[in-house]
Amino acid sequence: MFRALLAAVLLGLWLPGSAAALSCPPLPEGVRSALAVPATPVSPLPEVPVLPIAAGGIAPHHDLAGPLILRFYEALAAGDPHPRRVILLSPDHFRQGRASVSFCGADWETSFGSLRADREGVDVLAQSGLASRQDDLFPREHGVTVHLPLIRRAFPEATVLPLTVRAGASDLQLLGLRRLLLPLLVEGGLLVLSMDLSHHKRPPEALREDERTLPVLLAMRVGRVRGLDLDCPRGAVLFLGLLADRGIREGVLLEHAHSGTFTGDETAPCTTYATVLYPRSETGGSSGILPKPMLTKPQGAL
Repeated sequence: MFRALLAAVLLGLWLPGSAAALSCPPLPEGVRSALAVPATPVSPLPEVPVLPIAAGGIAPHHDLAGPLILRFYEALAAGDPHPRRVILLSPDHFRQGRASVSFCGADWETSFGSLRADREGVDVLAQSGLASRQDDLFPREHGVTVHLPLIRRAFPEATVLPLTVRAGASDLQLLGLRRLLLPLLVEGGLLVLSMDLSHHKRPPEALREDERTLPVLLAMRVGRVRGLDLDCPRGAVLFLGLLADRGIREGVLLEHAHSGTFTGDETAPCTTYATVLYPRSETGGSSGILPKPMLTKPQGAL
C-alpha cells in the first residue's frame, strides 16, 4: 500500500497535483524506532518527542522504506520548519554522471508544488569547476527523486541543490566542495544524505555490517567510512565533513530497519536502512534529546 502511495508522489514530479494526500502507515513489527508515532497524517505530528534543531540527517531512498523517510522529514521539520535551502547528496546509481560530482540547476514540479533550484548554490558550483551541471541525470536518479516531493512538502519555502557523488570523487575535490558548500549551510541550510546501507546480504550478515557502520556514522568518524557496506560512501565523507565543519560532533539514530521487515521475508537478501539526525552544536548535542540506547550499536533483530 505504501509503495503505491509513494509511487503516486513520484509521479507527481511530472504531473503536479496528481498524488493523493499522504498518510504514514504504522511501522512493521521489528523496526527499531525512537519515534513513538501512530499512523496519522504526515503533517503535523505533535506526538513526536522533543527533537533537536538539526543541521541535517541521513535517510534511505528505497521506496520500500517510505514510512521511515516520511517520519525523517517530520522529525527535521519539527526542529526547523523554515530552512532557506536543502542540499541533497545522493549516489549516482547508474553511473550516468559525466563527472564524479554532478549537480542539478533546474527547478522541479512536484505533486506538492514547485521546488525551486538554489540559484546561489548553482552559481557557486558552476564557477568552481569542482562539480559538473548535468540536469538530465537527475530525473533518472531515484536517490534524488524519492526525496524531492517530501522536501517540497516539509519545507515549501526552501530551495534545493541536489548533487550526486560517485566513488571516484577525490579527497581534494571533496575538501574543495566542503569549503564551497559550508557558507550555504551556515546561511540557513539543511544537509540531507540520501543513502541506503547494506545490500544483498541476508539479515544476520547485514546486521553485522550495520554494527560496524552505525557507530561510524553516529560518531562522525570520517576516516573510517572506507570499506563500510553502504551505497554512497564518498557522499558520506562529504556529508560528515561538512557537519564537522559546522562544529557538530554526533548524530542521533531515529530508526533502523531492513527490507525484509517490510516484505515479511526475514530470510532473503535484504537492504538495510537508518534515519539519523545531526543536532546543531548550539543545541548542546544529542544527549538527553532522545533515548540514549539509540546511540549504541543495534542489538538483536534489526
